[in-house]
Amino acid sequence: MPNPNHPCIVIPGIKGTGLENIYELPPATTWSTWEAGVVAPDFDSLALESNGEVDEAEIVVNRASQLLGVAYDSFVQSLRGRDVPVYVFPYDWRYSMVRSAKKLVNYVLALQKKNLKSLAPANWDRAFDFACHSMGGLVFRQFVAAWRSAMPGTPLPVNRVVFIATPHLGSVDAVESMIRGETVLFGGQKELRKLARTFPGVYELLPNPGLQNTVVNQNGVPLDIFDIHNWQSSVTPDPNDPGDFDVEQAHLTAARGVLNALPNVSMPEFGLAGRILVIYGIKPNSTLRTVTVDQQKDNWYDFDHAKMGDGDQVVPVESALLPGVPSMEVRGEDVSVFNLKSHVLSLHALLPSLDEVSSVTSRFFSGVTGAALLPIGTDPARFHP
Repeated sequence: MPNPNHPCIVIPGIKGTGLENIYELPPATTWSTWEAGVVAPDFDSLALESNGEVDEAEIVVNRASQLLGVAYDSFVQSLRGRDVPVYVFPYDWRYSMVRSAKKLVNYVLALQKKNLKSLAPANWDRAFDFACHSMGGLVFRQFVAAWRSAMPGTPLPVNRVVFIATPHLGSVDAVESMIRGETVLFGGQKELRKLARTFPGVYELLPNPGLQNTVVNQNGVPLDIFDIHNWQSSVTPDPNDPGDFDVEQAHLTAARGVLNALPNVSMPEFGLAGRILVIYGIKPNSTLRTVTVDQQKDNWYDFDHAKMGDGDQVVPVESALLPGVPSMEVRGEDVSVFNLKSHVLSLHALLPSLDEVSSVTSRFFSGVTGAALLPIGTDPARFHP
């Protein structure tokens, strides 16, 4: 009988991978837990060229290093308790998920060549379980398209998938992060707002039309967020200041194309029916849902009076769900006041580190389904078949 356990790959969310500048000897840290939540980021080390394809500074060559421990250490260690290998996939979250997905294809191909002694060779079909947090879920979906393109006719190397707080329909927080920066998505670091405008990865988190009425004019008419004419004039290109960090139409257009082409992995053609689970966070009225734009005043975005909705402080509930896919909710009150991380991390960032999330993920990867996934004593209404 085939072993239900498969090796696992953890794909972190935006900001969840450390970066280091290998131009320096030894490499210098560009992004870590320290930069993510304590000190102001270094513009010269993080900014990308206007094409979004390479570091802007000539003495900076960044590469992904490790997953940030504050968010993922306990999650990875818990998954490794199943006594099967759990690999992590660090990636440079500033770039387009298309680039990250191609790297993931090569990573998987390399791992498939391993002789995993913890699994009987005859029982491993060279497939993996994938645990995807936040933006990592979008990277996984792009990976599915990239695998089909690079390996036509080769079976998709996927056993089971857990999406944890993935913004399948985007997040209004991504809009705010690029305009004023005072968002949970970037830990309230206002300094990151200009840098975010150079990151294709952030553009790919913008709310798409499936998440209706996210940006509207004063008459309540939805505006196309992928059209630069609907952005606040203070963040759009100024001919008198060409060197500033602005929202770029080229990045908006590219992001729209990427998002429109993302495969819906719950469709029968991918053969993953019954093997996908969504875990999402919910705090009532905690998450940006609709922001009104004053088109008579330079397209001013009124975030201070934005409509809030249910979500994990970053991703609205309806963006995290996938039609026809079972889901489990984690509520804000599930986080203990004694959890020190809860004082510096949003529910969105905190989810992978919660015992309930790692436990449910491990059970799902071991073949458990339905309400039996829930920890003992959990309200069965938390599970939505």
